[in-house]
Amino acid sequence: MIDEETKRNEGFSISRIAQLESDSRLLSTHISILTAIFICWQHNAFREPFSVTRRKLMALSKVASIATYHKCMRELIAFGYITYQPSFHPQKGSLVGWSEPK
Repeated sequence: MIDEETKRNEGFSISRIAQLESDSRLLSTHISILTAIFICWQHNAFREPFSVTRRKLMALSKVASIATYHKCMRELIAFGYITYQPSFHPQKGSLVGWSEPK
């Protein structure tokens, strides 16, 4: 599901990809959002946490519904794949960071 270029990039280890693809709780929507988060993280020079807007993540992951996006983000936080702090300012993004899966 995750392309070879993503696998080769720094900071996204092979073990993490194996976890993503082997975790039965994750749907393709979850993996596409995690991949979008990784792409944004890469553009921020692998700094953590980093700020990203919901619109950008939705566009990169091709999630059409805001409800689906929020549901997937809640599940990814509950599964322990990301840390997430929403921003209440409409022009600013949310802080996102990686965490070790539970």
